[in-house]
Amino acid sequence: MRDMGEIKKERKRKIVEEASKLFAKYGSKKTSLEDIAEATGLVKTSLYYYFKSKEELFQAVIKHEREILIDSLQKEIGNNSSPLKKLQVYVIKRINGIKELVNLYKLAMGSAKESMPLIEKERRQFFRIEKELVLDILNEGIQQKTFHIGNPERVAIVIIATLRGLESTIRLYDARQFDSADLDSILNIFLYGIVLA
Repeated sequence: MRDMGEIKKERKRKIVEEASKLFAKYGSKKTSLEDIAEATGLVKTSLYYYFKSKEELFQAVIKHEREILIDSLQKEIGNNSSPLKKLQVYVIKRINGIKELVNLYKLAMGSAKESMPLIEKERRQFFRIEKELVLDILNEGIQQKTFHIGNPERVAIVIIATLRGLESTIRLYDARQFDSADLDSILNIFLYGIVLA
């Protein structure tokens, strides 16, 4: 028999998952707590048992999506031994993975400004975790003499900023126009540049 803590945790997870779908579809401003309560089979007042406000719930959605992406990135990166391959996997998985997580994608792109100031904390946390992930790959590449980088922390920031800009462009020009060959070309330019050595 499950205890109350386990039941509460499961309900909270269900609320977050349903809220995630609604926020992705309608945006955080247009989604009401009544909509979320209806989707989860609860009454609005019951939601306050789990979350103090819609803002707190949206923050939980962003955190949930961030954890999904980071877990996925870490798993894919961990399956590779070479720092270069890890960086390649990171770039491709980051581009493809974040598009599937609509709320996190909006946050990463800065287009969730309609969302509350609390979200800035999650945005900074996501950046910090992502920077550490990239920095670990770069430092490993430096140790193995695969990468020749002056300041790995700055390079990590440039990589993340470049990917965010690329994601915005892909979104602007319709992601369906970009296939795996395009991603390979982008990856080659990203990793090797355009100048012949």
